[in-house]
Amino acid sequence: MTIRAGLYARISLDWEGKGLGVERQLQDCRAIAMRLGWTVIDEYVDNSIGASKYSKTGKHRAEYNRLLGDIEAGRLDAVVIWMEDRLQRQVIELAEFLKVCDAAGVTRIASAGGELNLADPDQRTMLYIKAAMAEAEIEKMSARMRRKNRENAESGKRHLGGRRPFGETWHGSQAVSEEQAAEERELIREAVRR
Repeated sequence: MTIRAGLYARISLDWEGKGLGVERQLQDCRAIAMRLGWTVIDEYVDNSIGASKYSKTGKHRAEYNRLLGDIEAGRLDAVVIWMEDRLQRQVIELAEFLKVCDAAGVTRIASAGGELNLADPDQRTMLYIKAAMAEAEIEKMSARMRRKNRENAESGKRHLGGRRPFGETWHGSQAVSEEQAAEERELIREAVRR
């Protein structure tokens, strides 16, 4: 019997915008599917999109939603992910995912950590525990970042994260050349003079 698999890859923030992180995940997912003898039907990639309720990107996970739609439509028998937290970081979303899988008869999930049988209550429980731990880590990380940003503000340093400040080169996908940053700084000086 052929097992039709969908591969899902997600990374929260791709600073360079090159998709290298999700490509590494897909390479590993392809190897997992090959090892299990599953046929890859489609690949779903949400690059630079967070999966937590604290995600500030404002982007929805279009490919994750497409994955759910293909599960509902009966196109897939299994899902391959690099790690469980790439799929879900919230217990409530995991419950919704499992509901879709249950309705479609999808009982197989595989990751670098091994294969899970969703028909086994103990393995489902482990998936819930992992989702709860990921959700808790996001809450702790958010608290640490808020504290660090408050410390930076109190000491006159700039805020970490967010959009590139006008006049700075910065880094990642919002980076600009030193020449462009210099032109922006000159515009700021001109505005001050006016």
